[in-house]
Amino acid sequence: HDGVIELYDKLGKNGYTLIYLSARPMAFNEETREYLFEKLQETDKGFSLPISPLFVSNVTVGQAAMEASDPSATKTATITALLEMFDLKEHVVFAGYGNKDSDAKAYVNVGIEERKIFIVNEYSKMKNYGTGEETSYKIHAQNVDTMYPKLNPLRTGITDL
Repeated sequence: HDGVIELYDKLGKNGYTLIYLSARPMAFNEETREYLFEKLQETDKGFSLPISPLFVSNVTVGQAAMEASDPSATKTATITALLEMFDLKEHVVFAGYGNKDSDAKAYVNVGIEERKIFIVNEYSKMKNYGTGEETSYKIHAQNVDTMYPKLNPLRTGITDL
């Protein structure tokens, strides 16, 4: 989708840690990592996807095929387990981007505000799940500093070491 790599690059530079969540089974872990962090780059434009945690489904290929119509329960469980690692649960996940209604369902299930959930279709048309407003990765990249203000490195523990 046009603008996604630019947006994610800028989010990383603003101090946000991206978490990639895929319904693909563990058998495709290496292929997914290679696709995201090697093939899906726009280095000619100066942007690259931040290397960040990738969570794939902990099911077999056969199980994944059976749950393919609605992987929201698995995604909800994965995000919930991630959130449980933090003492403070608020503001751990700032927004959610996905390409399926099951993504939105999982994000709502874990408490992400609907107005901070964005679902993009196969034609790169993105909608805000809470407001229904049409938007795009390109628009988000252009407005990244307003939508995702730079984090204070001292407050978040981020350093340049």
